[in-house]
Amino acid sequence: MSVPTPPEPGFLASTPRRSGARGFTFIEVLMALGILVVGSVSILALFTLGVDAQIRRRVEARQAQVRPEIDAILQAAVDGAKPGVAPTPLKGVGLSVPGYSLDVDWTVDEGPSQTPIAFPFLVYRGERVRALGPHPVQRSLFDPGR
Repeated sequence: MSVPTPPEPGFLASTPRRSGARGFTFIEVLMALGILVVGSVSILALFTLGVDAQIRRRVEARQAQVRPEIDAILQAAVDGAKPGVAPTPLKGVGLSVPGYSLDVDWTVDEGPSQTPIAFPFLVYRGERVRALGPHPVQRSLFDPGR
């Protein structure tokens, strides 16, 4: 039985590469990984935009659902205040939709009508999610203080 002799030093390094050899170069692998990373980040950004749009639609739907209730709360606050005086600010007034509440800041129009102007905010789980814009509220016709 013969013992194989070890190859000479540098034998493997000096072996010429065949022109038909298969495999990927390091540069090709890096470029493929770069393309994969860019595509993955783009898809994650789209998911984030989709979730944000869904949350906004949900808040808008809830806003439309509770708008009559908000109007009634604002009217009751104005009718309960003295004429020409801004009602007391409201914080955390519960609404019929679970998790939603209402914050309202007030001011009075400086014109001759002295109409109270409400600045309501729709609140979800303690965080203001939507400013509903300035909302002038006239005193009710049936208000005894009128």
